[in-house]
Amino acid sequence: MPLLETEQPRKSDTSLLQLRILVKDLDAAGTYLEARVLESMRMAPPVATSPLERVTLGNGIEVDGHWFSVGITSGVCFYVSNFNKTIHRYTYRFWPERWLSSKDGATNGFTAEDVQWSETNFFPFSAGDQHCPARTLASRNLKAFVANMLWHFDFRPATNLTVDESSGKEGQMRLFSIENALISIIHGPAFKFKARLGGNISSS
Repeated sequence: MPLLETEQPRKSDTSLLQLRILVKDLDAAGTYLEARVLESMRMAPPVATSPLERVTLGNGIEVDGHWFSVGITSGVCFYVSNFNKTIHRYTYRFWPERWLSSKDGATNGFTAEDVQWSETNFFPFSAGDQHCPARTLASRNLKAFVANMLWHFDFRPATNLTVDESSGKEGQMRLFSIENALISIIHGPAFKFKARLGGNISSS
């Protein structure tokens, strides 16, 4: 399989300093880059199973056909909500365009209301008292890392690329396995990289 290169042309005389300056403008210019990062975190959330806990008040409540008495703590984990079809369309499809509405110039059929609904129900850095205080910094670092990687390297799937066994459900066959810990432990995918200015391909 040939090495994959970025769609945008890269000038060989662009220095790392210039790239760092460009990275400062990612919030304004990296709309599609940010959409790809968001979609990656939707399908493989950094915090997958910490539930949004709520305590039943009043006389109790019925949720999805199940009765919860007063004082019962319940919640839904982020992984489940990320694959909820009432929130995201085609949940098992990697589709960055779902985060871009027509106001961004994308012709993907999503309205601003669709994107807002997805964002409202999306918690890649947890929520509540467990919400990551460095979310903004982490988001910028993720975009800067991806931008630097695409700029400095060409890459391709590793020849020994393997996917862990899925849960067996037909709709989940294209997902990589995620282990539940304090944070998610994700297995795969593996790629080989080659520096644009020479050097050997190394696995990562």
